[in-house]
Amino acid sequence: MSDFFPENYQKPSSSWNYFKPAKGENRVRIITKPVIGFVDWDKTGEKQRPIRTKELQTAFDPNQKPKHFYAFGVLHEWEVKIWEITQSSIQDSIYALAKDEEWGEPTLYDLSITRTGESMETKYSVIPKPAKMLTDEQGEIIMNSPLNLEALFDWGNPFEVEAKEEEDETF
Repeated sequence: MSDFFPENYQKPSSSWNYFKPAKGENRVRIITKPVIGFVDWDKTGEKQRPIRTKELQTAFDPNQKPKHFYAFGVLHEWEVKIWEITQSSIQDSIYALAKDEEWGEPTLYDLSITRTGESMETKYSVIPKPAKMLTDEQGEIIMNSPLNLEALFDWGNPFEVEAKEEEDETF
């Protein structure tokens, strides 16, 4: 066996670790308060890029309008990811659960997100699961994966929290 790569190297599952519900059931635990805003897509360059703002802005394409979003840090399959939600059915469900006296704060229980259908026929259902304490291992994963969701508004990497803090201390 070659020692070209470090012995314990594993390729990350995705470059930015965004969660997108796959077909079928997906289970997540929200681990942060939401960042709320609007997202539009700048398609003028070689590569499309999201433009996120806290306030509704004029759209790049006059035939479209920016989408309202919630962004959360979530624990999904033992990884911390970002879940940016633009689907109103999911937003409405999470908002209703958070306001419900019996469910309350969504960081205290898991959510089962079921995705069915294709393309414009895609539907989502959100079902809360009974509250369970996170395991020590899950807590450690969360503690070792700091997030700065505000970085979404300036094209920063929300996972580069520690590096940015170290840079700030040197100036």
